Amino acid sequence: MRLVAFLFLQLASIAVAYCSTSQDNQVSADRLYTHITRLVPQMEQTRDSVTYYQLLYQALSKALVCDSLDALPNKKGKSDPRYRKQLSKLLRTQRQHLIDGGMMYYARHDNPMALRFFHLYLQTHSSPLFRLSDKQQDAYLGVVSYYASLLAYGEKHFREADHYADIALNDSNMAEDAAEIKVNCMRELMRTPLDSSRYELALLALHDNAPDNAAYFHLLTDYLSRPGHECELENFAKDELAKDSLNANIWSLWGEIYMRKHDWNGAIKALEKADTIDSTQVQVVYNIGICWGEKAQEKWGKDSEDNVDNRPTTPEEALKGKESYVCLENAGNAFRRVALMDPRQTQVKWKEAAEHVEAAIQKMKDSASAPTSKKTTHRRGRRR
Repeated sequence: MRLVAFLFLQLASIAVAYCSTSQDNQVSADRLYTHITRLVPQMEQTRDSVTYYQLLYQALSKALVCDSLDALPNKKGKSDPRYRKQLSKLLRTQRQHLIDGGMMYYARHDNPMALRFFHLYLQTHSSPLFRLSDKQQDAYLGVVSYYASLLAYGEKHFREADHYADIALNDSNMAEDAAEIKVNCMRELMRTPLDSSRYELALLALHDNAPDNAAYFHLLTDYLSRPGHECELENFAKDELAKDSLNANIWSLWGEIYMRKHDWNGAIKALEKADTIDSTQVQVVYNIGICWGEKAQEKWGKDSEDNVDNRPTTPEEALKGKESYVCLENAGNAFRRVALMDPRQTQVKWKEAAEHVEAAIQKMKDSASAPTSKKTTHRRGRRR
């Protein structure tokens, strides 16, 4: 009997606590609803855009909390939200202005605040307050999800960005851009060999579906350029070249593969092929200059061995006969092109390499022009 009485008291105390909590939740919902009804007129009266968006953010944030509390089961165990219809009617048309608020802060470069507005818009999308019927679609869901993923990625919130990118992928107009963010998130979140494999497979799939997308190509080649993937990179380059032999990016990739092997002749040949197909790629022209400069260093020792019996008659002839000088001239020509293509070094930091080559060229010119000192022999006279 004592045990039964004890259990009865426990159940009674739980029931009382539950009723008390239920009443507290309802009181909180009542207060929030009252506050929201006061915020809406303020929103409609203000002429200041910042004030309006801040009031809008408060009203919708509080509406989500109010509805979640209002929908909790009552003391009879039933969910009967009292304010859902009123809140939906009051704020449904205002909700879309969250996008305007987000874009305003985005234009002002306040990305964290812009992200808060886009995040709230996506939260309200999945809320029962603003749920659309099966026949209706949110025309802004894809673009808002994309901007949310972009901003979250910029703030280094990679899991959040990955989540928003998944939503944006369902919008055909945003799918390609969202996929790029998605794979970048996968790269940042790689922790295990399995993560790496998934990332590579995702990149290959994206590249196969959009072979002309330069972003996918570069992401894939950057990944395969990591140590331990040399064979995969070469196989990929062979396959791509077989598919399209007039693709400048593929020839540029082959140039970089040869550069890693210090095969400067092979690299120059591949890079010049890329430059012939597309002469606007600054990195390609810069790499050509680097290859000629490296080749000049290899030829330097050979050229320093002067053939005394076959000296050229003029300094110009002497320089033209040196392979290292010819290589340096080619390097200088490439860097001068780069300087015209990218004068502010926004794409490639070329200035130091260019100055080094020009200094080497001038040094060789000065050395060739310097007078050669001749040794004279004096015959000693005999002593008498």
